[in-house]
This record gives sequence, C-alpha cells and structure tokens, in this order.
Amino acid sequence: MPKRKDGRYEVTIQINGKRKHFLGRTLKEAKDKRAKYIEMQEKCPLAEKKILLKEWMSAWLESIKPNISPVTHTNYYYTIKKYITDAPIGNILLIDLTPAMFRTYFADLLTEKSPRTVNNLHTILHAGLKQAAEDGAIMVSPLTNIKHAKMPRKELKTLTAKQVRQMIELLPEEWMKCYFRIAAYTGLRMGEISGLDYKRSFDFKKSTLTVLQSIVKIGREETISTDLKTKSSRRTISVDKNTMQMIHAQISRTLQKKLSNPHFKDNGLLFCREDGSPVRRNRIEKISRWVFNLMELREVTFHSIRHTHATMLLKSGVHHKIVQYRLGHSSFQVTMDIYSHVTPEIESEIIPVLNQIT
Repeated sequence: MPKRKDGRYEVTIQINGKRKHFLGRTLKEAKDKRAKYIEMQEKCPLAEKKILLKEWMSAWLESIKPNISPVTHTNYYYTIKKYITDAPIGNILLIDLTPAMFRTYFADLLTEKSPRTVNNLHTILHAGLKQAAEDGAIMVSPLTNIKHAKMPRKELKTLTAKQVRQMIELLPEEWMKCYFRIAAYTGLRMGEISGLDYKRSFDFKKSTLTVLQSIVKIGREETISTDLKTKSSRRTISVDKNTMQMIHAQISRTLQKKLSNPHFKDNGLLFCREDGSPVRRNRIEKISRWVFNLMELREVTFHSIRHTHATMLLKSGVHHKIVQYRLGHSSFQVTMDIYSHVTPEIESEIIPVLNQIT
C-alpha cells in the first residue's frame, strides 16, 4: 500500500455504509489501529456513543434504584453528584478513562477526605463501571485492579457496666432511659430503636424483640423504611426482664400521647414525637452528647453503646456467632474484624482451663 503524501500509511474499513480511515507511521501501526477498532466495535458496541462518566453514572444509578434501599440511593446520589457530576473527572469519556486517572484522583481526595469517604466513592464507581463493561460501553472497568485505601483501625470506645447504669440514671426523662437501655442491652442501631413498633415488635410472653423496620433520613425528613441495612438486620432477639418492663411502660406513655392529641398520627412507633412522627436522629445524638459530656466521656458516642453491648457479651463468653446475630451483622467476619480486640482478653482466660487439662 503506497504512502500518503505526508509519509503516513492509511488503511480503511466500511461500517454501516461509512468508511473509516486509520493512519500510522508504518503499515503495521495503521493495521493495528484498525484491528483495535474492530475489536472495540465487537466487544464495546456503545463505545461510539461518546458517553461521559457523569452521564453513565447518573443513568446507572437510575437503573438500579428499584433494587436498592432509599438510604443507599440517597448516599449514591449525593456521592455521584459531589465527586463525579460536579468534578472534572465526570466530563471524561468512558472510553478515555484509565486506572492512572483514578489513582491520581483518589490520592488527591485522600489529602482532604477520609479513607471511608474515598472507599465509598470507589465502591460506587466500580459497580457502575463494571456494569459499563458488561453492557459494552467499555472493554473493562479501569478500577478492576485498584484497591481500597487503607482504613486506620480506631480504638473502639466502650462503657463499663457501672457507666451504663450511670448513663441511664442521668437521663432526665423516662422515654430517654428506655431508649438508651434498649441500646445498651440489645445492641440495636439507632435507626432500629427509633423504628420499633409497639404493636408488632415485642413478644412479652417469650421476652423477645423483633427488628422489622428502621427510621432513615431521606433529605431532611425522617421516614419509616422496611428496607433494612442488611438481610441479617431483620432478626428476633432475647431481651432481659428489666428492659421488657421499661418497654411496657413506654408503650403506655405512647398510648397516653396518642389519646391526648387529636392530631396524633399513629405509625405504631414506640418512640415518637407529640404528633406521632419519628424521633429525629439529631435529637438522640444531642441527648447522647449531653449525657456523655456530663460523664466526662467526650469521645464516646451513641454508637459506642452498641459496641459496649457486643464487648460485654464477648467478655462474658458468648460466642461470636451469637453476637453477630444479635447485632444484625451481614457476616461472621464483620463481627470478628470489629471486635478482634476482645479476643486476646478472652484468650488469656483459657490458662486456668489449660492447667486443669494438664
């Protein structure tokens, strides 16, 4: 094949009645470009559409909306908007994305954002780009071999049994004492406690509690959601006698609230505001900060109460698998990873047993 006047070689291909030209400094280079283009057309029929990353991620999020919880959708939406749609990387074509671009982008983000935030973005992007590869928009996800940022292991803050009792005693209102008691003696998440249904969640004969729903924040509103965090979140657990008595008393308070307000909307919530709507998350967090500041435990948060419940059970010899079930963790490994710090303490108690054996 003769050279062009500019010294380059040219090969062509006709697709859908249109001829496409490929140039190279050598004939092999021109042919390689054509072969690569043909392969791209076969494996990635959408590559010619010139889809931007932000366009693809927005369309992908809309496509998975029916299959994810409202909380997850909200998280994905705002993450995509902030770090993709409103960021320069969002204006890059899918077919032009490279692993190096994402390594640089994640590294830049880590100078300002936490590893948790960056890893959340990584997870969302990888899911969207994996779909892009499956749908023929790109050959392979550029995130395939990029690992998550390392998460620094933070020391879990927990309370002693004495501090748990003190916390409950300091709370000024009975409903608060009940709320925090449930947290300490069941290990439920905040949203799960707020979502407890006084009509359906409790079996006083069996002394059990069932997690059926949760309160989630969508935008500025708290709402009841039956889409729980994991499949394991839907669970029935045993509850001690004193906690069940406090729950019974709280049901009475809620019913009194209902009777005294003609505008009360009965959502079945054990804990609710005067009109029957869910207790706001920031209200519980405010109470939590107040009581722990009073106890001079400023690094302790409401979520620390959940860790306290798990740690106390493990130290008492309760098997990790039971603790996993009570906490509603998605896997045994999650529980082991979070509470691995307790294992050495439990292991040290084996010495007397070994001495008896030998």
